[in-house]
Amino acid sequence: MPSLVQELNDFFASNSNVRSLICLENESAFSPLTDGFDVLLLVLCHGFDAQRPLSHYIKHNKRIQERWVDADGLHKWIAAGENRRIIEWLLRGEILFDRDGYLTGLRQNAAQFPQSLREQRLLIEFSAFLRTYLQSKEYLKSGHYMDAFSNILEALHHWARIAIIEQGIHPEITVWEQLRTINIGVFKLYEELILSPDPIEKRIQLLILASDFFASTKIENCCTIIMRILRSSEDAWTVQDIAMHPEVRELPIDINMILHKLTQKSLIRETTYSAAQAFVETRYTI
Repeated sequence: MPSLVQELNDFFASNSNVRSLICLENESAFSPLTDGFDVLLLVLCHGFDAQRPLSHYIKHNKRIQERWVDADGLHKWIAAGENRRIIEWLLRGEILFDRDGYLTGLRQNAAQFPQSLREQRLLIEFSAFLRTYLQSKEYLKSGHYMDAFSNILEALHHWARIAIIEQGIHPEITVWEQLRTINIGVFKLYEELILSPDPIEKRIQLLILASDFFASTKIENCCTIIMRILRSSEDAWTVQDIAMHPEVRELPIDINMILHKLTQKSLIRETTYSAAQAFVETRYTI
């Protein structure tokens, strides 16, 4: 494939809007990293081209997936977890060219997994964990066991990613194989849910009890960003002020559910403010 790679490199290098180019070649018959394509090209551009964010084509009998993204979009993928494969693309792909060294620096930063990025990923995964395990709880009460099972299984996936992130490691696509050597306890819970001969209701109940305990013990560590925001001012915060804070406004989290859970655990407290419209507004403070 060297001739194809060189041809692609020359083609994109001639486009002044292209800032950097990563090439990732398929490693197996169907690689989840490339969606089964022979080659994945990640094109970092100066200004996002909405007309061409994604394209598929064949060149030299190789099936190619080409994805365009600008720096803002790339940071969203990394911080907000919008694209779970982006870290592996950055770390495993070959940088064909990088005009200003931006992508090389980003790769080094991602490999180090800085504390700020860890805090963002923990908050995102914990929010998703809360939503799915609480939904499972409701389905179980209603007797909808299959829906409860699928939700608690998804919650367990988020739990696994939290356990991996806490070790300063990026979660991979094959999260359970990765977790086996990192946190055998969570891995055993997964095996129990999937492989146990117990009735499905009993398996779900076991996981919900474990999830209740996990949510109580990990909430403060996983919600460091929210706690820091509230501590940054002596005044109480409205939910809108928190949601629009620069540290969280781009993150896909359920801020309402997180604040409710933090209040339940007495980690933060609600205060009331009498508004001019004759209603009492709830605000939050440490």
